[in-house]
Amino acid sequence: MIRLRLRSDSFIVASDAQAFVILAVLIITIGVTVTGMYFAIAVPLEIAKSEFNHAEAVTEDFIALQTSVHALERAESSVATTSVTIQLTPEKTSIIVPILSSGTIYFSPLQGSMAVQLAGENSSIPPPWTDDDFVNTTRSDLNPTSGELKLAGPPYSSEGYAESNMTAAEGHRGKDTGSNSTRYGNLTWYTSIRPNTELVIKVRTDMFPDMRHAKNWSDCPEIQSQNGYNELNLTALSSISHGHRYIQYRADLITYDPTETPTLFNLSINFSSSPEGVTLAYASGSITYASNYNYRPNHELSYENGAVIKNQAEGGFVANPSGLGNHVAFSNASGGVPSIDLSLVNLTGPEIPPYSGAPVISVRLFRGGYEQLISDSFYYPNLTLNITTNYPSIWSRWLNETLDTAGLVSGSDYDLLPPADDSVQVVFYGRSEGVKLYLDKATVQVCVTA
Repeated sequence: MIRLRLRSDSFIVASDAQAFVILAVLIITIGVTVTGMYFAIAVPLEIAKSEFNHAEAVTEDFIALQTSVHALERAESSVATTSVTIQLTPEKTSIIVPILSSGTIYFSPLQGSMAVQLAGENSSIPPPWTDDDFVNTTRSDLNPTSGELKLAGPPYSSEGYAESNMTAAEGHRGKDTGSNSTRYGNLTWYTSIRPNTELVIKVRTDMFPDMRHAKNWSDCPEIQSQNGYNELNLTALSSISHGHRYIQYRADLITYDPTETPTLFNLSINFSSSPEGVTLAYASGSITYASNYNYRPNHELSYENGAVIKNQAEGGFVANPSGLGNHVAFSNASGGVPSIDLSLVNLTGPEIPPYSGAPVISVRLFRGGYEQLISDSFYYPNLTLNITTNYPSIWSRWLNETLDTAGLVSGSDYDLLPPADDSVQVVFYGRSEGVKLYLDKATVQVCVTA
């Protein structure tokens, strides 16, 4: 018979092995738990940090875009160009962070618009105004003969002028078109221009019948007459503005030969008005970055109407108000007259749908034409600033704060209407002296490339 004898130390070895296995499993479990906890806490923190840093970086990119657009519109060259890079994808701040999703950028030439408008009304006076008898004119060194204006003589004076002056005794110098929403059309006139003679026409407008804020005649563009029929679109003149009810002309006759004189036979100004009102200027276009963040959802940046808008779940705001001040400014001018200073930029080019094909893209900007001066310190009875935007609440808050800081009084100088779904509207009241406006507009073409 075989007897099996177990040594007591064999039980000790088995017990030690079992304890080792349990300890190893425990260590592994703790390691896995700690690692899991680390990844559960650290990875989201790293991703959130990366997204935050990227949001700040893209904001700086958009402010650089804003600065570039402003510089480009002021450039002297009509073919000036520049570019700005925008980082679409956050940079990884740690090897434990997974690949981050890229945001998208898109350009729309139609979104984000700003319009300067005047309320509409029909004219009570039928157009055109034709002056062929020159009865309502102030004249110097001129002789009217059978509806003709000639230099006094012969021998003829070297120069003379005629200035329309409708009712000088009452101070109503301008011709009344009957409406504050007047749109001016063509100026036509007939002349006889003899050798060594000239005939220069000037035209100006104002909201007041006494032409108190109209340009000085010396600052009005000179229109040289050709022999016979002459025609010019009045909107080409910097001394003319739609929305001005009163208009006035001046004719300067000059000769360098005392035996010759130029002759003005008649002059006609066409105009119209409508209940739709007058739009003095309109500009549109927006460049928008939309994030694909995990921890900062619905985060957007947009450049429109000269502003960088930052919109996020926590709320939105104008990211660079100082830069916007170069484009939209308000003040309470001397005498309590509301004053508006606008520089509009019209962004043009083909629409670019949401694009995310590269970590970094380049926004190329081209000067689209010379700056157009629309209103050089003209006055208007009332003005409406109408902004269409995807961020009406942000614009409304900015306008409310800016108008208050400028010293304008709500309900007296202006009314800021409650923001609608896609628009904000401010109505400025001129009261006795009108609203003072400086307004220019430039065009910038946008091209986005990877």
